[in-house]
Amino acid sequence: MTRSGTTTPGSGPCRSATWPPTSVRCGRRARLAEQWEDGWRQWFASTGIQPCEVVYEDLARDRLAVANGVLEFLRLPQLDADTLPPVRYRKQADSLTERYVHLVRSAMSSRGWSCDPATF
Repeated sequence: MTRSGTTTPGSGPCRSATWPPTSVRCGRRARLAEQWEDGWRQWFASTGIQPCEVVYEDLARDRLAVANGVLEFLRLPQLDADTLPPVRYRKQADSLTERYVHLVRSAMSSRGWSCDPATF
């Protein structure tokens, strides 16, 4: 990690001996993430617990709507736009992220794995 909190090649989750990651490795990791998410969904279903799901892209697009959705789920009072706390983070996605998304989608579709572009 750099001082600004970003990951550089060869550090953090990018420790791979080969850089940049190939579409095959990206596809494997994406499939593994899907399996983990399926596991969580099964666990919630088996316990009868209703999770409150928050999609990052929705949060990035409309913080107020997502915050109010969580508050509604918890049966708490809603926020007004003027009471929403200010953003305390910086955007993390950039053109490199978009290239990796393309690599993963390509790898997944070439192997016949489902890949809904609306959610991935």
